[in-house]
Amino acid sequence: MNSEILAAANYQRRLVIYVVWHPEFVRGREMAERIYKYFAREPEQPNARGLGIPVFFRSEPVAGKLPAPVVMDEAQHTAVVVLADAKMVIAGNDWSGYVAPLARDALANPARHRVFPVAFTPNAYKLFPEANFIRLQEVAPDAAPGLLLNRLTNELGRLLTQRPTVGSVEREGAGGSSPPKMRLFLSHAKLDGENVAKVLRDYIQENLALDTFFDTIDIAAGFRFSDEIDQGIDTAAFALIHTDAYASRVWCQHEVIRAKRRGRPLVVIHAIEEGEGRSFPYLGNVPTIRWRPNDPARLQAIVGLVLREVLRTEYFNQHFEDLCLLFKVPAGVRALARAPELLTALALRTEADQVPFFVYPDPPLAKQELDLVLDLAPNLRLTTPTLLFANPVGSDNPQLLAKSLTRRRVGLSISESENLAQRGLGFPRLPDEKAAPSSPHLRDSMTEFARFLLAAGATLAYGGDLRQGGFTVVLFELLAAYRVLSGEDSPPLQSWLCWPIHLDLTEDQEANWAGLVEFHKIKAPEIPGLDPAVKLPPTTPENLLAWARSLTSMREQMNAETDARIFLGGQIGSFGVRGLGRYPGLAEEALLALRAHKPVYLIGAFGGCTDAIIAALRGQKPAAFTDAERLADEKVRAACEFYNQHLPPGGEPVNYAALTAELEQIGVSGLNNGLTAEENERLFTTMVLPEMIALVLRGLGRLEKSPKG
Repeated sequence: MNSEILAAANYQRRLVIYVVWHPEFVRGREMAERIYKYFAREPEQPNARGLGIPVFFRSEPVAGKLPAPVVMDEAQHTAVVVLADAKMVIAGNDWSGYVAPLARDALANPARHRVFPVAFTPNAYKLFPEANFIRLQEVAPDAAPGLLLNRLTNELGRLLTQRPTVGSVEREGAGGSSPPKMRLFLSHAKLDGENVAKVLRDYIQENLALDTFFDTIDIAAGFRFSDEIDQGIDTAAFALIHTDAYASRVWCQHEVIRAKRRGRPLVVIHAIEEGEGRSFPYLGNVPTIRWRPNDPARLQAIVGLVLREVLRTEYFNQHFEDLCLLFKVPAGVRALARAPELLTALALRTEADQVPFFVYPDPPLAKQELDLVLDLAPNLRLTTPTLLFANPVGSDNPQLLAKSLTRRRVGLSISESENLAQRGLGFPRLPDEKAAPSSPHLRDSMTEFARFLLAAGATLAYGGDLRQGGFTVVLFELLAAYRVLSGEDSPPLQSWLCWPIHLDLTEDQEANWAGLVEFHKIKAPEIPGLDPAVKLPPTTPENLLAWARSLTSMREQMNAETDARIFLGGQIGSFGVRGLGRYPGLAEEALLALRAHKPVYLIGAFGGCTDAIIAALRGQKPAAFTDAERLADEKVRAACEFYNQHLPPGGEPVNYAALTAELEQIGVSGLNNGLTAEENERLFTTMVLPEMIALVLRGLGRLEKSPKG
């Protein structure tokens, strides 16, 4: 086993969050979605900067009445949030037997793992009476999410900052079972900011395990004021109360500059009432929030923003260290918790010759802002994790990192699979719902793959429809944002649309997306009596024949014009039931790519059709690719028989036995993707998104370097 595989095998995610709730607890599902959006990212906003902490769900039953187990030691830190309600209590020993062992494991190793039970009903405590619950049963529903997120953010920050190399905590003795408190420095002008600072301090002391450094109150007699202030800044998060007088105070200016140079988490609270004679130029480049007096909800939001910035800073620094195990990163690369600005560039330029790259959080700075920083410090090599990990290092100019896939067109094959919720990667369907909500995990994974591929210079290709908020539209938005930020004229997205889907494409849509996307419209199949201008509903065997032939034609043409394919998830259906083609869509796309010896990357974590393809390549004869399962539905069976009776010259009949046999004959060795057998096995099984991306980029990079690339 080579060193790259060993590094991946030894990789552990820094922090993972699991959210556990009863599958029929509606409010629990809503809260789980809020937790995902807050700690991971907003699926509906692919260009927004999220914390990026992995969040998995445990709700949908896998066997019997319980979800998949939580394996605590798969990550360096595991946090389990149990959303307990009456339904979970009524379920009795099943759920208490699921939750109680997790709590015991966490109590046995509090420096690594935590379980946070959350009570939504007064009887929730019966699950494990000895635990200290976060109590929401008497909190107003509109206030509960903010309160819970603040509590979790505070506790997760305390969990991460236990590392002895991080100085952002105040040690409170040894041997205690609770993590040490974090500290918050309230920077304010006494003239007009002291009242705001006192209100914040009192709220924090009443609601959170957080110490506040509050000017002379925290400085004992006999100690130097300046030394104590500097030490307070250096070991705390920093909340700046920006009032009219703040910028004119020398000590306030000193505190801001020191906090930024020390890389401390910093938030600006805007509390200006009239105005300033001169604004202080170094208050930017940090999160901000408006002060509203006599508004308890705003107090909660302000504290939440500060806590989130603490967690973001700690998690980014530690997570970056971990990612360096997966990606080939030069020694001495340094992480910056915030995007660079003129103040930090001034301090960093003295180290430019010793540090190969300074890496700040995604997204990259817009070109005009980065150019301004480089005017001051032209020798600085500044980049983001996406740009650094997606491209080989070698250029002195970070804007000219070698684009490893400039000449390559990479196809993304992705759709929802039926078992995402069981895998903890989606929401369970409620009894009154026809279908579960779309998976935020699958959308985010597609977004991250697309982001890295764009950074590597690849042209993205996708075959799909144009539903609002669908995968195709998300890719449009990503490409548009990437062009603005990078200043590069990236190639347009290649979008294949089968007949009759492209009949829905309006002139206005084409005009709006001009330059961002190149549409490939597949002609209607040549079937007697078929009117190409009419969109046929896929409801009869005759209509389904037309749809299936058109989809096959689209996939053949797309396959001929792409250089590699990446597969995630995928529904297992055909002929009008969870699919419209002759085979499940991803199965047909994979077969075409493998026959043409195109590089194929199979991400098994999301189950579905991709998982069945992997099983077939391994010779395991998946039940999903059998006549007994695929043709059990009478409508599908009738459409399949009609299809096979009306084959064009040279056409292939639907034959699942032949499909499985051909995939088995190709085998894992026929993926032709630049990865070893062991690396492909990792790709088939890993649940770690950065590892998935690292393996795909590694394989594509090897193919580019090979004589056949």
